[in-house]
Amino acid sequence: MKKVITVKNLTYIVLFTILFFLCLNLFIEDKNKRKIEFSKDNIHVLINNKNWTSSNVELTIKYDGNSTKDIDSFSFDGGKTWTKSNLYIVEQSGIINMLIKDVLGRIYEASYAVDNIDKDGPEIINEKDIMVYQYSKFNVDDYIKVIDTASGLDKVKIKDEINTDKLGTQKFKVEAIDKLGNKSKKTIKVKIIQKGKKVKPNIIECSKDIISIKKNKTKKIKINVYPRIATVKNLKYKSDDDNIISVDKNGIIKGKKIGKTKVYITSENRKKTYCSIIVSD
Repeated sequence: MKKVITVKNLTYIVLFTILFFLCLNLFIEDKNKRKIEFSKDNIHVLINNKNWTSSNVELTIKYDGNSTKDIDSFSFDGGKTWTKSNLYIVEQSGIINMLIKDVLGRIYEASYAVDNIDKDGPEIINEKDIMVYQYSKFNVDDYIKVIDTASGLDKVKIKDEINTDKLGTQKFKVEAIDKLGNKSKKTIKVKIIQKGKKVKPNIIECSKDIISIKKNKTKKIKINVYPRIATVKNLKYKSDDDNIISVDKNGIIKGKKIGKTKVYITSENRKKTYCSIIVSD
């Protein structure tokens, strides 16, 4: 017995076919249009429940230009658990692997490398070989520098004051805290010597490790001496290549030929250092 396709059935078939292709087209367009994008501008990192402030980086999931549009949930443990929040607390550097599920149940994989988590305290830099005369004024800020380029310096505390009335070696402590609560501590020694006593340098250094100079131009080499109260006389300067650089007894160099060389400096008590010289046209 032959089956007869009625107008009503044909209408249903046509409508179903049209609906099927519309859904298929919508699905294809949706898959092509929807994507997950990552950039430093949309990354938000929470470190121990505190905002990472070094470069104002934020970790959020951007989806079709919106951080929440059409997203159902997120997983940061390979799909074991899912959360509606797009905030993830990062406690150490590494790769964040995540799954993102949209409202249609489709799952996307994404990852982001986090390598700028600051867990270090501020850097405490002190002058080398600190020595002062008895009864002189001692200002801690003249001898130390505290910096924190990662998350910013919050506060610095100085403990144990230096009494220059007493001869000998004394100590003071520096404690620094950055804006994330990371701490650094350092104990610094100060030697107090009799007023008027002559001091020879223990360390000599070029103020710049590399000095650039133009051909036929002159420049004076600046020397740092430690302790700073040391008396420095008759420093000797020697060019490693007189064809490239000449240097006089006062440390004034002159570029003669394009190239690279070194100038060696020696103090009366045979403390030595050198600086690199680059001569350009």
